[in-house]
Amino acid sequence: MIKLYFDNIESEIIKAIIDAENSIKIAVAWFTNKRIYNALLLKLDQSISIEIIIRDDSINNSTKSIGWDRFIENGGKLYFFNPSENFHHKFFIVDTNFGSTGSYNWTNHAESKNEENVLFVDNKQIIQEFTNEFDSLKLNSIIGNNDNINVKLIENATEFEREYIEKENNDFINGKFEFAEAQLKYNLKEYSDSINLLNKILESEQENIDAIILLGWCYLRLGKNTKALTYAFNACKVGMKTPECLNLIGCSYSAMEDYKNAIKYFDFAIEKDPNTSVWYKNKMNALDCRGSTNAADKVEIELTKTCSQIIRNKEGVDSYTLMKTYIDFAETFINRNYPTQRKYANYAKEIFENLDENFKDFHDLDDIEMLLNNP
Repeated sequence: MIKLYFDNIESEIIKAIIDAENSIKIAVAWFTNKRIYNALLLKLDQSISIEIIIRDDSINNSTKSIGWDRFIENGGKLYFFNPSENFHHKFFIVDTNFGSTGSYNWTNHAESKNEENVLFVDNKQIIQEFTNEFDSLKLNSIIGNNDNINVKLIENATEFEREYIEKENNDFINGKFEFAEAQLKYNLKEYSDSINLLNKILESEQENIDAIILLGWCYLRLGKNTKALTYAFNACKVGMKTPECLNLIGCSYSAMEDYKNAIKYFDFAIEKDPNTSVWYKNKMNALDCRGSTNAADKVEIELTKTCSQIIRNKEGVDSYTLMKTYIDFAETFINRNYPTQRKYANYAKEIFENLDENFKDFHDLDDIEMLLNNP
C-alpha cells in the first residue's frame, strides 16, 4: 500500500494515530499542532506506547510551546535531538508496520499555509529502516523531563524562531484553526458564536466540509431544520457523501418528521460505514417515531451487535468513540433493563469526565444524564 497526500494531511495523520494498536514513533523537526497532540493524548489513555523526537528550540520547547508536561505525565516519552539544528526529519511509524514521511512538519503553518506532501507506506523493509533510524536518533537525543521542558524564554529566541512562533499563533487563530474554537463553542451550546466562526472560515475556504457539517448541526440544534438540511446536502456535494454528511441529512429529515427520507439516508450511512453504532441508533429511533415497531426491533439487534463488537475490542478504540458506543448501547436497554442502562451510562460518564476539555461535547453529557435519571 502506498498513498500520497497533498491536502488534508492533518486529518490523515490523526486517522493513522487513532488506528494505532500498540505503538507510535514520531520524528519531526517542529511540533506545534494541538489537534494532533490531543489525538496522541487520547492514545496514551489507551496505554499505547508513544515516543517523539523533536528539535530542542524555542519553537518546540518554550513557555509558548505545547505543554509537554501532560504528555510525559501520561506515559509519553519525549526526546530532544542533539545537535538540534541538524534535525530535519519528518516521519512517523505506527505499530512497526505502517508509516509516513514527507515534507510536512506537525505545525499549524504546514497545515494551513504551506504546500506540503506526505507519503504513507506499509512496506516492511522501509518501515524497518525508519525504525532503525529512529532508534539511532534516540542515541543522540536528550530525554525530556519536568526539568527541561517548556523552559526556553521567548526573549532569548532567535529572530527566525520568534517569527515562526508568531506565525504559528496567527495560524492557530485564523483560517482552518478557527474550527477548533467553533467546535468548542458548539460543544458548549454557544451556537451563535460557533456559526460566526464557521462563516468566517467559509469566507476563505468555501469547501471546508468540517465547517459545513458543523454549521448544519448548529442550525439543527437551533431548530432551523430546513437550513440544517441545506448545509447537509452542501456537505455531501463537497465531501462525496461521507457517512457524516448522510447522517446529518437523516437527522435533519427526522427533525422535520420526514421519517421515510430520514431512514433512507441512515441506510446510506450504514452502507458506507457499517461499524459505527450511531447510524443504527438514529435509524431505530426514526422507525420508532414512524410507528414501524417490528422494523425498529430488527435494527436494534444490529445496533446491539455493533456496540458489542466495539466494546469487546475497546482496547483498539479511541476514548470518544467508546463513550459514544456506551451511550448508544445503554439506549437499547431503555424500558427493559434499567440497571444495565445505568451501568453503561456510568461507563460513558466516566470517560466523559476524563476527556480533554477540547473534546467534551455537552450534548453527550445531556444524553448520559437522561440515561442515568430516566428508568
